[in-house]
Amino acid sequence: MTDDSSTEKFGKSAHVAFLQSRVGVDETEPLIVWLLGILGVDDPAVARSLATIEMRRAAFLELTTWMKRLQNRAGLDERGKAALKFWAAQSLIAIVLAPTALNQTYEYPSGLDRALEAGAEGLFDVGISQFDGLVTLGISLVRWLAERRHDQVVLVESPTGNTVPVQFVAELARSKGISIEVVQWNAPRNDRPGRGRTVKDAAKLCGKATAGADLVVLMDECLTGSRFIKLFKALLGSIGKERLLPIAMLFLDSQRGDLSQHPDRLRLTKMIEEQGRLIGYPDTIVEFPQRRPFRFGRENVLWEAPVTWGDSDMIAGKHRSSSKLHCPDVSARRQSEGSTG
Repeated sequence: MTDDSSTEKFGKSAHVAFLQSRVGVDETEPLIVWLLGILGVDDPAVARSLATIEMRRAAFLELTTWMKRLQNRAGLDERGKAALKFWAAQSLIAIVLAPTALNQTYEYPSGLDRALEAGAEGLFDVGISQFDGLVTLGISLVRWLAERRHDQVVLVESPTGNTVPVQFVAELARSKGISIEVVQWNAPRNDRPGRGRTVKDAAKLCGKATAGADLVVLMDECLTGSRFIKLFKALLGSIGKERLLPIAMLFLDSQRGDLSQHPDRLRLTKMIEEQGRLIGYPDTIVEFPQRRPFRFGRENVLWEAPVTWGDSDMIAGKHRSSSKLHCPDVSARRQSEGSTG
């Protein structure tokens, strides 16, 4: 006797159907108004425009969860208030604007830029010491590039990694009249041919895309340094020692022990400094300070990501609406505050 139950069709899940159902404008608009209010934008037309973006119930529930987290505003210190603005902007980008992420022709309301700028300012204030380090790195690199007078410089950007540092340095270099291009490189973590496309395979494509450049700069954030070593070795084979400048941005993570003594980081430092001497650039290793705790909801809290801009730096399919949040004008901000960096 055979059991035909396995061939029977499953019925439609009421819960899944509920999560995939569309949410009306009347439900989403009040939440969007509240988020925009945190960011200092009180224009009803902006909220109404954003509310017309299609939202499913699952996303709506996530948005209400974030609202509950952000409503606990008692006992905030200055960095806590700054974090509130950043999280409000991230909620807009990651939840409300998500359906438009790949639509390069979507027209956003004019007031949205002001909201995202406020979010970027919040991010800056939370991680001011790390942004100071980024400014120092950028100014040092751009000054060196200006002295070398390369005809064409390429910055390698990973869409799920180093967007903020690359975009910042690119804008700073262009402001100084330096010809610079950003080339996106989708590098897999795999380094074993038997498991499919490898980082070396991807490096060959990057080598072809940067063949006309006098100098190719690979700058990225590092914790242990293991991934940077893979990327550097792969690009070294396709670009060559004479044209590849690596810059390792070293960060600490309180949840992972003393990374400064990690074997891969020590190996990375030796490898990168040797390449820097070959190229003639002295600052290939840049150490960044650890984030400080702040008060939020009467508690001391710590930024989850070791890199302050880490969460906003890993949103694939970035578009015009989030450009302000990805790359705040950190150099102008520091200079306006009297910083020498």
